[in-house]
This record gives sequence, structure tokens and C-alpha cells, in this order.
Amino acid sequence: MLRCSKTVRGEHYAIDRPFKRGVDMEGLQESLKQIQMFQQQLQILANQKYQIIIELKEVETALEHIDKLKEKTETYYLIGKLLVKKSKEDIVKELKDKKNTLELRIKALEKQESRLREKLDELRGKLQGLGIGAG
Repeated sequence: MLRCSKTVRGEHYAIDRPFKRGVDMEGLQESLKQIQMFQQQLQILANQKYQIIIELKEVETALEHIDKLKEKTETYYLIGKLLVKKSKEDIVKELKDKKNTLELRIKALEKQESRLREKLDELRGKLQGLGIGAG
């Protein structure tokens, strides 16, 4: 029995049975590289999503605080390095717009993440069909 193994991003892949005739070794290598690439892309998406969630929490906190202010309270908005006086209503509108944009970005990242996971699962299933599995 020919035994072969490779570790990809902490997961160990090994041949569990003899190779069938005609198994494409280059195709196997390519599939393992694709698994590694998909896992890296998932990590990048997770990091992006985390950053957006943090930003969303900051916007929500700002909205909570500004909601507690009296109508006539002077309010300022930070634009780059400038602090600009704006009405409470304008700031609330901008923050709500930003919140909606961030929520849409999170949903888009979740869709990308879902598609990548499906591709990854499909590829893993294909490898398991060849007698290669995560161990």
C-alpha cells in the first residue's frame, strides 16, 4: 500500500487505502492547494467581518448616546481630522446610513463565507471519495 500525507492549515490529510489506478497525483496536489487557499480566504473574510462588527458596535453606541441628548444640545461630528458642528438630526441620519451600510457589508461577507464553505466541503468530499481524509 502506498501511503501519502500532507498537512494543510493544521489539518492532516492522509491516504487511507491504496491508490486506484489512474488517480491523478497532480490533481490531488492541486486540490490540497485549493483547500489551503479556501481556508486562507475564509480567515481573511472572518477578519474583515470582525472589523466591520466592531465599527458597527461603535456606530450603535454613538446612536444610543446621541439619542439621550436634548434637542438644543450642540453636537459635533468628526470628519477626518476636523470637528464640524452639525445638527443632532444630521448626525443621526449619517450614523443610521453608516449603520445600514455596515449591516449590508456584513451580509455580503456572510454570503461569500457561505459559498466558500460550500466549495471547501465539496472539495473535501471529493478527496474523501479518493480515500483521502482529514485526520
